Amino acid sequence: MPASPRLNRNDDEESSLMGDSVSIHKASSLSVASSTRRLRSSHSRSSRRSLSKRQQQQQQQQHGPWWKRWLTFDRIMMVVMGLCCLVLLSTQSNGDEYYEDDEDNNNDDDAVGSIHRSSSGGGMLGGLVSGFKSTFLGGDSNEDDEDEEEDDVPAAVSVFDLNISSDDLDGTNLDPLAPNASWIDPHYVPQHATTPLWNNKHGLVHILTTRFSQSQTNLLHLGQARLELFKTFTLPSVNAQTTKDFLWLIFTDPNLHPTLLSQLKAVLKKRFKGNVVLIGLNDIFQDFIEDRWLKDDTPVLFGDRDVVRDYIQAARSHVLVQTRLDADDSIFRDLIHNVQLQTKATLGKDAIEHRFNPESFSPKQYKVFCTERLIEWGYFNPWNASSTKGHLFGKETPKFCVTAGLTYAYQVGTRSQDMPTRAHNKIDKLIEACDASLHRTHNCVDRIDAGNYKYIMIRSRTPTSTAMQGVIPANKVLQNKEWPTKQDETWNEIIYQNFAVTPSSVWQLREVFSKNMEPILKDALKGHCAKREYGCKESAVNDLKKLLEEVEKHSTS
Repeated sequence: MPASPRLNRNDDEESSLMGDSVSIHKASSLSVASSTRRLRSSHSRSSRRSLSKRQQQQQQQQHGPWWKRWLTFDRIMMVVMGLCCLVLLSTQSNGDEYYEDDEDNNNDDDAVGSIHRSSSGGGMLGGLVSGFKSTFLGGDSNEDDEDEEEDDVPAAVSVFDLNISSDDLDGTNLDPLAPNASWIDPHYVPQHATTPLWNNKHGLVHILTTRFSQSQTNLLHLGQARLELFKTFTLPSVNAQTTKDFLWLIFTDPNLHPTLLSQLKAVLKKRFKGNVVLIGLNDIFQDFIEDRWLKDDTPVLFGDRDVVRDYIQAARSHVLVQTRLDADDSIFRDLIHNVQLQTKATLGKDAIEHRFNPESFSPKQYKVFCTERLIEWGYFNPWNASSTKGHLFGKETPKFCVTAGLTYAYQVGTRSQDMPTRAHNKIDKLIEACDASLHRTHNCVDRIDAGNYKYIMIRSRTPTSTAMQGVIPANKVLQNKEWPTKQDETWNEIIYQNFAVTPSSVWQLREVFSKNMEPILKDALKGHCAKREYGCKESAVNDLKKLLEEVEKHSTS
């Protein structure tokens, strides 16, 4: 009996242990299940947090700052490539330098005072610039005369590049201002020419106009004499200008004798370094911009038509400067340069201040520049009949405007008809003289700054002259006591130094004239009434007849 309770007790303990085991098992199961639920819950929360972060990033990309949305790798590379292109173009523009040839004493007109353009880009960028020129602008031509070094072809300059230097306006630093597009022809596209298009460091458009044997087609002897005058006086002085930022327009008969035309083209090609265009017209424009004088069928006998078009287009939104030079006269070396500086200081300054807006100038602005001192070279010597050099005679014209070097400057929007007159013999009567002390710097007449030169023009006086004025020396020349003693001094110290004209070439020219004077005079009589602007002056015809009689009398004696 006693064992029974013990057994019961053991059974009870065993039951209790089994119950505890079951409880522990259940508790363990519950713990595992709870841990599993916690892990799943943690993973779910982590997933939700990750999803939330991605959503936030997407929202930031959709609604963040514009520069963060724009700044992608592809766009960064595009910006870098664009900056490289700008550096390349800047290197090309800064590589052009002007340098002036040293003057030698061999009296070589072609070598004196010529200014070349050097394109030395340097390094890899320089090579790229050279390749660009060769590919798109034609590069350098090796087909020119072997005995003459040709200039590099500069990059074409568009009319929309103002090119005002940073030292404009007496040191005032102004950023270049692009012309207002509202007054530029939107359909005009400058062409790539074989010579530079319009370019001027002062932002001016400067043209030099010359007439050569207009309306005189088959007067070969007269034409040849005029060509020799052009080669002796005009061409050397224009070629020696200390700036090449201008366009030389030469107008001639469209049916000029082939012998003369071929010679004229050849001498321009060989001896002139700059922008020159030979145009076959017997008239000349009254207004460079508005006359529409350059048509598609207008004969361009030498040079590039696109250069002229680009100058016309540039003149519509810039200050225009127009200088006259006859085909038998000379201008001193600094004339173009000095006129441009004088214009920049007045009209050019105002143009920049008014942003080149033609509507802001009322009244219209203009300025006239005239020669004050000049030298005349005459075929005849009134003091020494046996002279083979002709004669030199100095003149001063402080209150009168001669045609030699006469210059008109027009503000943006100003046209020739806005001036009171353009007749040289009426300018001093209708237009006041400029006076800085009275602040009169516009709409007035100024004198061309001579700088270190006293005489700034040479006017030749030969029987080829249409008006014949001064060809036969007047009494005031004959009676002058000063100039007969200044001949040698002037020949030796002024003629070449001021004008790049060699005295020996003038003396050789006179010898050619002397041997061919009779046919020259006969042609001059035939062609005298051909030019409408001069008409048929009875005094000029009488002078030609008297000279012809003397020559014929001398040849028969």
